[in-house]
Amino acid sequence: MDGLLHPRAVAVVGASERSAMAGRLTRYLSGFDGPVYPVNPNHRRVHGLPCYPSLLELPGPVDLVLVLVPAARVLSAVEDAGRAGASFAVVLSSGFAEVGAEGRALQEQLVEVAGRYGMRVVGPNCQGLLYRPTGLAATFTAAADGVRQPDSGIAYVGQSGALGGSFLGKARDRGIGLTAWISVGNQADLTTTDAAELLVADPGVRVLACYLEELPDGARWQRLTEQTAAAGKQLVVLRSGRSAAGERAVASHTGALVRAGTAFDLLTRESGAIQVDDLDELLDTAVALTGESRPRGHRIGVITSSGGAGGLAAD
Repeated sequence: MDGLLHPRAVAVVGASERSAMAGRLTRYLSGFDGPVYPVNPNHRRVHGLPCYPSLLELPGPVDLVLVLVPAARVLSAVEDAGRAGASFAVVLSSGFAEVGAEGRALQEQLVEVAGRYGMRVVGPNCQGLLYRPTGLAATFTAAADGVRQPDSGIAYVGQSGALGGSFLGKARDRGIGLTAWISVGNQADLTTTDAAELLVADPGVRVLACYLEELPDGARWQRLTEQTAAAGKQLVVLRSGRSAAGERAVASHTGALVRAGTAFDLLTRESGAIQVDDLDELLDTAVALTGESRPRGHRIGVITSSGGAGGLAAD
């Protein structure tokens, strides 16, 4: 798993300055502490870096390959990544399980191709990742602009790219620097739980915020909550698809297969993790849990100059 957060080098397939998303993807990697290789046969340089016609013509080894090309070209890009010896492919392209049966079949082929080379896949239909300790900003979300705040010890992992970008942007606007941020998209291979286990084991992470659309495997989730508690860390969870309408919505978003979540909710609550109802509460709770002293028991004292505000706070 080191190839995801601690890669020796990063390649960007589909690198370009002509597209806003592709342009940001290469530009944000300027803070990475290793080599960055743009890959596009139509360009000679991208953001001042030499651009290579193919992954098989790079000047050195690469661990992490970011893929941002049309869905029809993703399989060949992933094949080349495997042949180049990469350990991870982050597929930012959409057009897979979230669009129906044909896309789901293409997604299954994607995982099969990667598996031939022992390579893991993040995505598809995701927005990438950030990891502060190595200066890795492998994403195209505009929310990553100007992310230079002090490290908070808060990490985020979730399925929705837009919600993940919103969480990152809200944290940035409040001066909160995330230690890590991972968007897993359709979870074709790497799941939210996989990424969460990786982040909980990171010594720099104190609080992990998770956004879920598809319920995780029960035994894996229980193990994650036990690992989090044993490490003295906190887990905060926002889950969508809790109603029939919500289930239909997330199925059309990341191709999630949602099932009844009562057992999940009970297990999460009993583990000491905190479930929240919206994105602002996810961030607020994560920030509150980074405090050095934590409240014990269930009583809260409110100090206020307004009796009305005190009543609302008590409610």
